[in-house]
Amino acid sequence: MVRKYFKYEGNEFCVDFMMENEIVSSYFPFVQQRASQQNLQTLKETHVQFMSYKDLQDIYNKCKIGDKIGRLIFEQLYVNKEIRESSLILDSPYERFENLIQTKKDWALRVPQYHLGYYLMWSPKH
Repeated sequence: MVRKYFKYEGNEFCVDFMMENEIVSSYFPFVQQRASQQNLQTLKETHVQFMSYKDLQDIYNKCKIGDKIGRLIFEQLYVNKEIRESSLILDSPYERFENLIQTKKDWALRVPQYHLGYYLMWSPKH
């Protein structure tokens, strides 16, 4: 279990959680080969496998199915980002909570409540 968040002026802004068998990445800096402004924090014991940008490009170039899988993963990451951004702008914190319960019930059961508060923008600092 990993959370992805930004720190800004003493506040934390949680943007995502990744669970077992999910890709953990700060994708934009990875692709651009830049340092990330996002922080990643494990919330429980975690075992990870690392892949470099070069390794990923080698897979894309050497394996046709690898290129297709990479595209499908990127598409899903982009869809998730669009859904999250729309929710932050258009939905109330209560609506975001209701949506989370409907779509990611395991988060509500497993992620500490104060981290969910940051994710839902319910924190007193926000």
